[in-house]
Amino acid sequence: MSFSSYAVTAEGKLYAWGANFRGQLGNSTKVNSATPLDISPFGDLAGKTIVSVSSGYEHTLALASDGTVYAWGNGLYGQLGRNAFESTVPLQVPGLSGITAIAAGGNHSLALKSDGTVYAWGDGQNGQLGDGNFYGPPPFRVVVPVQVTNLSGVTAIAAGYSHSVALKSDGTVYAWGSGTSGQMGNGSFNSSAVPVPVSGLSRIKTIAAGRGHSLALHSDGIVYAWGLGISGQLGSGGYNSVSLRVQVINLSGITAIAAGNLHSLALKSDGTIYAWGNGQNGQLGNGNFNNSAVPVQVSSLSNITHISGGEGHSLARKSDGIIYAW
Repeated sequence: MSFSSYAVTAEGKLYAWGANFRGQLGNSTKVNSATPLDISPFGDLAGKTIVSVSSGYEHTLALASDGTVYAWGNGLYGQLGRNAFESTVPLQVPGLSGITAIAAGGNHSLALKSDGTVYAWGDGQNGQLGDGNFYGPPPFRVVVPVQVTNLSGVTAIAAGYSHSVALKSDGTVYAWGSGTSGQMGNGSFNSSAVPVPVSGLSRIKTIAAGRGHSLALHSDGIVYAWGLGISGQLGSGGYNSVSLRVQVINLSGITAIAAGNLHSLALKSDGTIYAWGNGQNGQLGNGNFNNSAVPVQVSSLSNITHISGGEGHSLARKSDGIIYAW
């Protein structure tokens, strides 16, 4: 969902480029950058080894090797985890330790602890914090991480614009937050302030969340999708939103998935990439600016090891460490 891009090097340095209108690049300015900037020395990141980064709509999270979390950019909804309405440099999120994964949503943030529990903070108007509450709009702000209710044994997390998703160690998936486009995946279009199981999913390896849709990768290499489908981002051949998971058609041998704002990406075992959904900015990478409700191969890319989707762009890293964008 982000208008910016980020990369973590093997040495644990963090680079950022793209939009910076809320300070989401973290380099103490609000100046956009068309080239990667090393933001490792800025703010509370100084001296830290970064292991992962996640970008929301206007804010960014980083996870350090010592299990601490850092946030910067827009803080209007409390998504920085402290009483700051904005920060142009990374600030440590107080009270969090032992974190193994992070996810930045539209205006909320998630963190997974080593004990398999999940914490959330920021915008909770649609129940996306998962603590049983539908919080009021700003100036009400949830600035202190709260534990997601009745959720344990979690191995992965993902955050959409106003919904959240978690994968448990038994291969099942849970969702909470806005359900108006079917994001809960339980057959209804209702929102939920507590995690509910996504129907019909088992043996799931990893998950991803876009603006209003979610993806799940099955252990046999097929991909399922549910939620908002107006741009074809579900990959089922249609443009309707669905509240029960559908299989992405003509796609197998998948090893990784990623979700952008209104588009989806999948990495095959042979190192090629397929994309579907909104293509109006060229984010499908197939040489045109059209939407597609079925997966299309990203042109001229091979030996890919990692993929990522943004607001209207996509990223891929090759086995030689070079990053490509479109």
